[in-house]
Amino acid sequence: MKYVSGRYTSKELADHIFEIEDMITAYFLRNDLAVTDLVMQKDFKNRVEDASMGLNTVLFDAANRPSVYSVYKPDEKAQMAWLSNGGTLFGYSDKIHPMFMVDGNVVEILIGKYPAGRVAGTNYAVSLRGLDPANTITLDAAMSACAAKGTGHHCMTNAEWAYLTLRAMREGFQPRGNDYYGVSYQDSTEKGVASYVYSSAPRQIGRTRAGSGPLSWNLDGTPFSPADMRGNVREWLTGRRINEGEIQVLADNNAANSANDQSLASVLWKAFLQDGSLVDPLTADTLKWDYVTVPPAGGTAAFRLNIAIENIAPDASAYGVNSFATLAAKAGVTVPDILKHLLIMPCDSAPLGTQYMRNIGERFGLAGGSWFDASYAGLGYLDSFDGRTDSNTYIGFRPAFYRNLTI
Repeated sequence: MKYVSGRYTSKELADHIFEIEDMITAYFLRNDLAVTDLVMQKDFKNRVEDASMGLNTVLFDAANRPSVYSVYKPDEKAQMAWLSNGGTLFGYSDKIHPMFMVDGNVVEILIGKYPAGRVAGTNYAVSLRGLDPANTITLDAAMSACAAKGTGHHCMTNAEWAYLTLRAMREGFQPRGNDYYGVSYQDSTEKGVASYVYSSAPRQIGRTRAGSGPLSWNLDGTPFSPADMRGNVREWLTGRRINEGEIQVLADNNAANSANDQSLASVLWKAFLQDGSLVDPLTADTLKWDYVTVPPAGGTAAFRLNIAIENIAPDASAYGVNSFATLAAKAGVTVPDILKHLLIMPCDSAPLGTQYMRNIGERFGLAGGSWFDASYAGLGYLDSFDGRTDSNTYIGFRPAFYRNLTI
């Protein structure tokens, strides 16, 4: 099938790109999970770029495995001035969003159009329509799988999720998804194709095949943006963590470089001061997550931004719960705009979703929610009470890629 440029309805545009993507997935599954023919590689890439008007592309990794990506360039919509809507969502800035800066270089970012896939019980760092989402994987395993794809490949970062969310809010659209056992909690007429069904009664649907839901399950409601960012599986994010309550990040989007160390003891982790500057962890008065009241053992409490942990949990069984929109700082503590840019604190128009945290130990984030998170799911959902070694059937990841601009 050859795509011919011209005027089409939105359904025809979706049919064109999805037909090509389904063909790539079928070829991948039929040919030992690889595309080794260079002519076929070029053909797949050209077809996807043509049918998407350059908004999507296909990359082949070190194992010749294809992935479909949504392309984001450092253009006008990468500017904080545009994202802030002239300063109405958060303070005006003439800078570029941190997502587009890796190791001091301005880059293009390619986001997996679909969560990573699972075939015959094995997880693969490929972004292909129609696969069962990857699951039951630890953070380090997800990062390693992405790094093995080659230079520039990485597990999706917090800065990338933050940019996509801010862009969605700026454009006035929040996606729905598989957040209620195979259907959308917000609209039960919207369904995906089951890829995992509970083995015991009542045999509910869990995961659905990547991209099998309606267009309202894509980030901006078009067939060219990332799918399944709400629900299905919670997605590991890199480049941001809580360590003993202190909020820490790798600067800019440096987590996109898989060579940059994100181990527990890495010197690349930085904390925030109230003026937004990055400093070494354990510097005095860095920003932290603190409970509003002391939670009971095994129980919950709301949490807030603070410069000290004043309400100490009795043990690591307790955790914080807060809707993202109502996260706030303790009176007298300043919220720097960089925390809004990185989706750590809400801006004036916040995405849907609930956040969870533990401020004991090292905790990473799982974004978007899962198939059973219902009204708690959304672009603002973040589960930060899990450690890097946790895994479950509802935990997955999404591959991404960066490349330096060429002149």
